[in-house]
Parts: sequence; C-alpha cells; structure tokens
Amino acid sequence: MAKGKEYLTHKDLSDLVGISETSIKSYRKKFSSFIPVLSNGKPLRFPLEAGDICCQIRSFFLSGFSVLEIEEKLKELYPERAQIFEQKKKEVKVSTQNNDAVLENIAKQVSQITVQFGIFRSNIEHRIAGLAKDLQSLQIQQSTEKVATAEIRKENPLEGYRATDENNIVSAAQIYLDLPVACRDLKGEYISFTKPTSFGDFVEILRRNFPDSVRWEKRENTNIPVYIFFEREREYRLFFKDVKGEKNNIVILHNVAVNTELFSSEEVLNFFLRIQKISI
Repeated sequence: MAKGKEYLTHKDLSDLVGISETSIKSYRKKFSSFIPVLSNGKPLRFPLEAGDICCQIRSFFLSGFSVLEIEEKLKELYPERAQIFEQKKKEVKVSTQNNDAVLENIAKQVSQITVQFGIFRSNIEHRIAGLAKDLQSLQIQQSTEKVATAEIRKENPLEGYRATDENNIVSAAQIYLDLPVACRDLKGEYISFTKPTSFGDFVEILRRNFPDSVRWEKRENTNIPVYIFFEREREYRLFFKDVKGEKNNIVILHNVAVNTELFSSEEVLNFFLRIQKISI
C-alpha cells in the first residue's frame, strides 16, 4: 500500500491482511455493517480503519470463531458500527414484513380473482347449457311442426278445394304432391324456384294468394288434375305434367289458359316466375 494514501482498495486490503481479494469481498458481504465504504464507484474505496477491521476478522477466523460469533465480537470492539448493524437488521426486518404484507395482499387478490373467475365461468356454462336446451327444444318443436304438417298433407292434401269427382282427384293428385315443381325456359331447359319447392308447396302458394273459387278438374288426357282459380273475374287453368328428370320424376307447369285462351311459352314462364316472387 502506498504511503500517504487516504483510502484503501480491495487490493490494498488483500495485501494488508494477507488474503486474496476474493476473501476480502467475502468479508465485506458477511460483515457489511462493520466494514465501512467511502464510495460505491469502481474500484470501491474504503477508509483506513477498514484495514484494522479486516485484520481483526481474519484473526477471529483463524481462532475458529463462526460468522455469528465474529459478529458479536465486532459489536463489542466497534459499538458505533454495531448501531449501524442493528439499524440494518431493523430495516431488513421491516422490508421483509412489508414484502410479506405485499405478498399476502397479492395472494388475497389472486384468491378473489380465482373465485370471481369461477363464478363467471359457472354463469357462462349455465347460460350455454340453457341456450343448448332452448335450441334443442326449438329443433324438437320445428321437427314436430314439420311432421304434423306432413301428416295433415297426407290425411287430406286437397282440403278446401272443390272438385267434380273428389275421390278420383285426391287419388290422382296425391302421388305428385312431394315431387319437385319446375317450368321450361325459352331454351327448353327445366328451371325451378331458387329454394326447393314441391308440387304440393306450389299449390299451397296458389291457394293462399288466389283463394277465390278454387277447384280441381280431372281430364282424361292428363295424369295430374287441372288446377282452376279466379283472379279479377278471369278464370285461370293450370296444366301440369309429370316428366322424368335427371335423378327422379318432376312436375312441370306445362301450360296456362286464361278464359280458355292458352298462354305462349314466354307467358307461361313469366307466370311461373311471378309465383316464385310471391313465394319469397
């Protein structure tokens, strides 16, 4: 150590005490309250008295004292440093207590959040179960209504219509009600409604929108009865045919007559499209 120095470094203490710098650093960590420091910059600087304290610590270790025993010895030798030691212990204790309080508060908050999340999750699951039950009930209701409608159609598909020979007409029309309905366009190709529509659905649309004097009439040269209704004092006669489609038979609107005058192909197509607009 150079003469006239007003401070010591780790190397100075190492040379003075006769131990490695690593051991000096270990002393400083274990007995930080007793080894004073002038500055925390690099390198650390210690007052001259730090040399005497480190030598004393070295002597205690050589005598076989433990760290706790050395702390007690240092308190007796350096009472002013002992006050600093006790103050640091209090600060550490208070800090530990504060940390414990913070951790306890965090634990309580986490517990509350967990409980709230459990309640929220239970409510969501309950609502989902309720929605699933409502959806199932709705599906069952729709299915029941659909079956009921189908049963009504099967029991009396032509209810509300007058016919010259009702028994024959019911028998003749019954087998066609579930077939798809279509019409030929001007190119001779079949076109249908934008949504699947059966012959029975088509007739039901007509019955709802043109209820005046509705009746069926059986013709010898047609398998499907002629459908007759009135609109604005004009008699409409709809002629249908059953034809073989790509996959199964279909019913086509073959022709339309108003007051015994037959429509052209374009007029028949326009009438079919008109009924389609009504159905939407």
